[in-house]
Amino acid sequence: MKRFLALTLAVLMLFSLVACNQTEEPAETTAAPADTTLEQTTPATEPPVTDCAHTYTETVTEKAKALKDGSKTLTCSACGDTKTEAIPATKTLKVLAIGNSFSQDATEYLWDIAKDGGVEKIIIGNLYIGGCALDKHYSNIKANSGAYKYYKNTNGRWTETANVSVLKGLQDEEWDIVTVQQASGSSGVATSYAPLAKILEFLAENEPNADVYWHLTWAYQQNSTHSSFPTYGKDQMKMYDAILKAYDSKVKVQESIVGTIPSGTAVQNLRSSYIGDTITRDGYHMSYDYGRYTVALTWFAYLTGGDVDKVDWLPKNYATVLQDHLPAMREAVKGALAKPFEVTKVTAAKPASFPTATESMTDGEIFTSLGLNIADYEALDWLLEVQAYYNSKNQIGIYNAQTSSASNVPNFIASKLLTKAELPVGSVIIVDSGYQYRPEGWVSETSKTSPRPGNVTTAAVQVTEAWWGNYTIRAFNLSAVATKVMTDEDVVHLRIYVPKK
Repeated sequence: MKRFLALTLAVLMLFSLVACNQTEEPAETTAAPADTTLEQTTPATEPPVTDCAHTYTETVTEKAKALKDGSKTLTCSACGDTKTEAIPATKTLKVLAIGNSFSQDATEYLWDIAKDGGVEKIIIGNLYIGGCALDKHYSNIKANSGAYKYYKNTNGRWTETANVSVLKGLQDEEWDIVTVQQASGSSGVATSYAPLAKILEFLAENEPNADVYWHLTWAYQQNSTHSSFPTYGKDQMKMYDAILKAYDSKVKVQESIVGTIPSGTAVQNLRSSYIGDTITRDGYHMSYDYGRYTVALTWFAYLTGGDVDKVDWLPKNYATVLQDHLPAMREAVKGALAKPFEVTKVTAAKPASFPTATESMTDGEIFTSLGLNIADYEALDWLLEVQAYYNSKNQIGIYNAQTSSASNVPNFIASKLLTKAELPVGSVIIVDSGYQYRPEGWVSETSKTSPRPGNVTTAAVQVTEAWWGNYTIRAFNLSAVATKVMTDEDVVHLRIYVPKK
């Protein structure tokens, strides 16, 4: 019996152990996947981000001009971050020309044009010696020679100081811009540019903060009698091309020259217009109307970044002549700015007020082109004296062989003194091609006029209130464009018509 109970107990314990093993194994199986899922969904830990304090250095990518913003690039020395910022326009133009009569032509109207264009502070200087070439400039620099007339304009009026050196001119102001140019006759002769590098070294030492610009001057009028014109075969385009070649080989390579004012190209562009090759006063100097205005407008646009379409100012003595031709002059300048070293034809339409040369038209036809009828006018007897002239910088008085020893007296014919009643508004002045006249003017019999009115070559001019301005007395000096002794036979080349009463 005891054996039976013991056997039974052993069997029961065996079943109990088997049952326990079966309930534990599934628990182990379900735990493992839960652990795997937890590991896959836990995010990785990122290192903390630290902001750069940025230490920027500035690099000017484009200098600001008087009327054009510049730009600069800022680069962080720590992280390399970059950004671009604008440099505001300066509203200031301070330019000194080291030149001759061609820089005088270029700057005569520059102050007024710049003021009208929006420049607020303007100082224009011109160190002048007639016909001065680079070699003479350099000789004067080495000797510190006070050989220059120093013209300066700070308020719309020019002052003149004699016996000034280049160094003294540089020290007179903190110039932003200094311009250099070659004498016209040598402008297309590359070998004449040898002193340029030394002149530039001098400027860098004595006016290091100024930008140096080259003034690209113009070729002569095709019929010019200038003594240097045979150097170019008396061919205008050959001279223009020679100027460009000399520039390419001798000026363009000078790293200290930051830009080139394309006056010569603007002039050549204007010659391609209906105005034609008539924009000098003597075959090489710019005329006081179209020529000087176009070159000054080129300087303004190039040096300031200003818009030529926003400039309406015209010189008082030539406003009537120039008013209708602003589109052509502006187009000539824009073309030169876009393509400084090639001619761009000007396509501006010829206004009705612009007659063709009087050689090919009768006075009646000229009147018709002005919208007038010559039958409503009568010729004025204007002649006073052959081989005589006036100078309105002085009081009224005539210069002739009896009153003056000047060698140029025979080169002029003087008119009578004329009042507004004798030469009323609406009168028409006609001058033939190859001749010019200076319309002298005085506010009173004891006054002096400065600046003196310039010579006029425009074929026909109609007298207006603006033409008279503040003058109460006017007179004419007739002369030939190509200087010569005047005789009685030349009187017919100036004709003045006044309205019939």
